[in-house]
Amino acid sequence: MEIHEIIRQRRKELGKTQQDIASECNISFQSVGKWERGDSFPGADKMPALSRALQVSVSVLITGEDDGAPPLSSDFDASRFAAFLASLRTRCKLTQSEVAKQLYVNQSTVAKWENAKLLPDAATLKDLCALYAVTPTELFSLKADMSSPVTARPIGDARSARIWRLLKRWKLATAIVTCLLVAFIVLSAVSFTQNASLLDYKNKYETTVAENKDIVEKYNDIAAKYETLVKETNTVYTLALVDDFADQRVSTSKVSNKDYFLLSSPSKDGYVFKGWNTAEDGSGECFEKQIQITSDKTVYAIWQAVWLDERVYGENAVEINDLFMKIEADFDKLFGYFAYFRSYFSNPFDEFSLNEQFDTAASIYGCFDTVNTEIDLEYHVRYYPLYICSYLDEAGEIAKTAGLEDLATALAEASAAAHKLSCNATTGYYYDETRQWSDEYKKQLREDYFNDYAPFIKTICDAMGYSDAKESPYDAFVRAYGSEFDISE
Repeated sequence: MEIHEIIRQRRKELGKTQQDIASECNISFQSVGKWERGDSFPGADKMPALSRALQVSVSVLITGEDDGAPPLSSDFDASRFAAFLASLRTRCKLTQSEVAKQLYVNQSTVAKWENAKLLPDAATLKDLCALYAVTPTELFSLKADMSSPVTARPIGDARSARIWRLLKRWKLATAIVTCLLVAFIVLSAVSFTQNASLLDYKNKYETTVAENKDIVEKYNDIAAKYETLVKETNTVYTLALVDDFADQRVSTSKVSNKDYFLLSSPSKDGYVFKGWNTAEDGSGECFEKQIQITSDKTVYAIWQAVWLDERVYGENAVEINDLFMKIEADFDKLFGYFAYFRSYFSNPFDEFSLNEQFDTAASIYGCFDTVNTEIDLEYHVRYYPLYICSYLDEAGEIAKTAGLEDLATALAEASAAAHKLSCNATTGYYYDETRQWSDEYKKQLREDYFNDYAPFIKTICDAMGYSDAKESPYDAFVRAYGSEFDISE
């Protein structure tokens, strides 16, 4: 009985599947199938595990003869096995070349067996056992009588067995080559036939295109527009939402091109949410409810610290915070007047507009001795600090009623600063004989208005408790105007 028949028969006797044997031998079940069909043989390293899986001695597997030995218990040691093969060959007084001739293999193959670079398969092991006069059990147990030399046994059928294995492989290779050759001949015939047809179709196509050139151009134009539209429609951008107070500081969403994304309105105790902004300091474009996406974009949550905690001070805090919000809005207008005032230094002063511009600039600075009263009334700049002052006085009265003495005192100081600034008239405005304000005067004027207004704004911001805010109006004012005394702008 051949090795593949022994493996298949014993597996069935045990009621095991090929997968069971594969798992126990740590190989694929396809390999077990090849063993049972005789397409390949298990190597020497798989024999101990296969002996245990099939519960037979290794002699039964290789020769079909039961020597009464139990299945192999120890794992395979390639180095010791190779050394034992060399010892058995020496005991038989054979050279590697003589062994190779007996087994019809190359001498290099025998050398690789004996230095553990290559392992013989089960069919070769059967011939080796016969040649070296040992049983498979003695071979794998690495135990044999090495005290006296043994005459090697000739192997009559080794060549025929090897030739049979080679023929099986050649038959398979021949079948594959034959199939490929037939497929090549068929495809060549089809290709030759199609080439003639393709040439005919090509000529017809070129003729049709030439006769319908306008239609083809319109089609290409429409196709190009369609591809562009599809590309734009299928484009997806990343929107990053950055919020310092959120559980996850940065959250991202995938948004299709030109789609609107609904923005959330978060809340936090002690802060007012001012909206989403393209700049981290709130100086960019602001979005409140939704944003249209046409590119990758990052927006930042802008928060403003609440001046008084409404949970602690109740309605009094609500009223004072409302007044503070009005003051904050008036600051925005005031800064607009500063920018308006600054712009006069970069515009030509012609004879027609000289007096009007001079009077408006002087009014913004806080002077009351102006010539053009209509400009003053239009921009409300002469008495502007008094508008802020009225909110400060009202907030101070509420603070007194609520028992917030420190806040009331701070607001009173801020109101006094507003009154003082409103009544601080500056004289000595002049321009030279060329009807242009001198550079020295313009520089001094800008420094004066900054030095007057900066303490005023800081006093009010301190009274409003901006210490926890991200950026107070005073910070914004200094950032925008604090170092801008360059009259060449």
